[in-house]
Amino acid sequence: MAALVAEPVRLQVLLTGFEASPAALAADAAIGLVALWYGSAVVVLRRRGRRWPGLSTACFLSGLALVFVGVGSGLAAYDDVNFSAHVVQHIVLMMVAPPLVVLGRPLTLVLQSSPRRLQSAGARAVRSDLVRHLTGSAAGVAYYGFMWAYFFTPLYSWSVRSEPVHDGVHGLLVLLGLAYWQFVLAPDRTPHQATHFRRIGAIILGMPVEMYLGFALRGLDHPVGPGTTTASTQAGGLVFWWLSMLVSGVALAVAVGQWMVADERAARRLDAVAERAVADEWSPSGYEEAARFPSSSGQAGISRG
Repeated sequence: MAALVAEPVRLQVLLTGFEASPAALAADAAIGLVALWYGSAVVVLRRRGRRWPGLSTACFLSGLALVFVGVGSGLAAYDDVNFSAHVVQHIVLMMVAPPLVVLGRPLTLVLQSSPRRLQSAGARAVRSDLVRHLTGSAAGVAYYGFMWAYFFTPLYSWSVRSEPVHDGVHGLLVLLGLAYWQFVLAPDRTPHQATHFRRIGAIILGMPVEMYLGFALRGLDHPVGPGTTTASTQAGGLVFWWLSMLVSGVALAVAVGQWMVADERAARRLDAVAERAVADEWSPSGYEEAARFPSSSGQAGISRG
């Protein structure tokens, strides 16, 4: 780990620290490449005369920036010596950065910006059973199950003692987060997209899982693993409880907002269809056709119904 490791947590280290391990530098390079791809894809769409929402871009880049905070900033310098900082790091990597990336609509962007010969292949991949399973209900089981498994199995101790295991855990946190939040919050219109009711239900059902995990850590009478103390473990449990509830509450509000927006758009579409139907009924051609087909009373009908 970097030489900036210190305890207790210091604001200066959090703001100016930088992880220089090979894994952290590789992650930084990957983050930069993904950001470069996203920006270039937006430019491609613009050249084709299509506008990409600035809010989607802001969400995606913010998510990438938070992945860097989790693995390459001063926060990462404390992950093996301060359990509360470790908990914050995992929440950032699993519960904050992934939903922002998902709200950036990367699946839609990659399909729309790809060459036309690749768009059909990409669409087939999105519709595949593999994607359905990876971003379906099973993603939620894996997401919440790993939260508990990490802290209450030997995996936590292994990750503290072994840097490769720890780095692998970080990558898994991001992947599980992306799969789960793609199921819960993704604005992309995919064939396997969950209904708004299921999305909101998944968040509500997950909140007790997070809450009880925080309570379980808070109630431990021994350190959760090497490099920490009982008091630090209990403080980390409290941090997990508060932050997970905050994140889930915000996510729930976003999901409800998405449902309301979708309903409003559906209502506008129905209104537009009704208006077009009325316009067709009362158009001159409509009168002429009604005159040709009298009503059952023997008089010319006004409508075509």
